[in-house]
Amino acid sequence: MGEFFLEFLAGFITEALPQLIKFFGACIRWLFYLGRKKLNVILTEDWNLRVGFITLVIIIIIIINSFK
Repeated sequence: MGEFFLEFLAGFITEALPQLIKFFGACIRWLFYLGRKKLNVILTEDWNLRVGFITLVIIIIIIINSFK
């Protein structure tokens, strides 16, 4: 049972998590463009994963600093 859970978690981290972060970055970029570009066009462009990762890191830092 434990091995199945670890395999599932490893598969999720290696495959699904980067795609979610990339989609999150594309949504942030779409908001930055104020909807002038279609989301399908932004999804094919580069930098979505980086933008999503940086945004999540900033959100986590804000949450951590709010508890101090």
